[in-house]
Amino acid sequence: MPSSFVLVYHRSPFDEVIEADGTRQWRDQKSPNGIIPTLRNLFRSHPSGTWIAWRENEDPGAEDETLTIEEPIAIRLRRIPLRQEQIGSFYHVTSKESIWPILHSFPSFFEVNNADWQTFREVNQRFAEA
Repeated sequence: MPSSFVLVYHRSPFDEVIEADGTRQWRDQKSPNGIIPTLRNLFRSHPSGTWIAWRENEDPGAEDETLTIEEPIAIRLRRIPLRQEQIGSFYHVTSKESIWPILHSFPSFFEVNNADWQTFREVNQRFAEA
């Protein structure tokens, strides 16, 4: 079902914990900069929205999953499975070393590694399709 509000952020709005009995629980994430709670609050006024994030999964055949979190706040969560190698390339290399310094006005920290560009494009395409 299409959403009227879509938020794309690399991290999920809550930490997933699988209890000993197999039940799934969502726990508050301790975001070091407070962005997660701020973004979650947007869903109070957009209850039909979808949050798109990644989840680490080493299975190359893993598919996206869509879950509904009811508590502590209702959020539809779409998770894109990425292998650790993809996360490292997309997030730690291209995003943090190349793009973020430019966006945050620190061009002296800009580093480019074109070897990771294809992975960056592929991961962004997966987010766009989700």
